[in-house]
Amino acid sequence: MSGSELTLGALLARLEEREREIAAQSEATLGRIAELAAQLEEFDRVAEEVRITRKTLLALPDPSPSTPPAAKMPDHPAYRRTDGRTADSAD
Repeated sequence: MSGSELTLGALLARLEEREREIAAQSEATLGRIAELAAQLEEFDRVAEEVRITRKTLLALPDPSPSTPPAAKMPDHPAYRRTDGRTADSAD
């Protein structure tokens, strides 16, 4: 019966080793879950900031269409008006 005891002992040792491996994998997985949870919280925080910014921008009144500034006419005497006369000619 000593041969079956060794076989049972070897089997128990392998099971104990496997249990330690599973425990280590479980611990590593829990660490990854904690890291992913932290990343998820950061994504949620940034997404909330984007939602607030979007909501704020949507609440702003539409800007009135800006009118371009009036064209400044040149002051130089050589400037010709559309009727062909110079700006300093009197009529």
